[in-house]
Amino acid sequence: MNGSETYLFRARSAEEQAMREAQVRLILSSLEEASGAPAPVLVGLTPDGVELLTWLLDLGSAPGSFPPASMIRTIATGRPGVMVMIAPELAGRMRSLVELGEARHRAGLTDPALIRIH
Repeated sequence: MNGSETYLFRARSAEEQAMREAQVRLILSSLEEASGAPAPVLVGLTPDGVELLTWLLDLGSAPGSFPPASMIRTIATGRPGVMVMIAPELAGRMRSLVELGEARHRAGLTDPALIRIH
């Protein structure tokens, strides 16, 4: 996922940005739904969804500081899509990190490596 810095979410056009913004809304709503579930939920992700989700998780936390992001990336490698089981507590944490990553990105951050853990 290497777009330009002209558009949000590494998009290369306004249309692509709109699609990625819709993906972010879908990711957030899916994680919200999973966080309120009484038991772990199976969530399906496309390769693009995996890339967007893990990138936002990294922007929200810092690369390597939230192990589920790396795990999802590893599971998805070379696959056309993945299904991951997410516990409600983890879904809530993921949603918070995605929201933080989105806010940081909208404020101008694009490289998770620039996040410092304090």
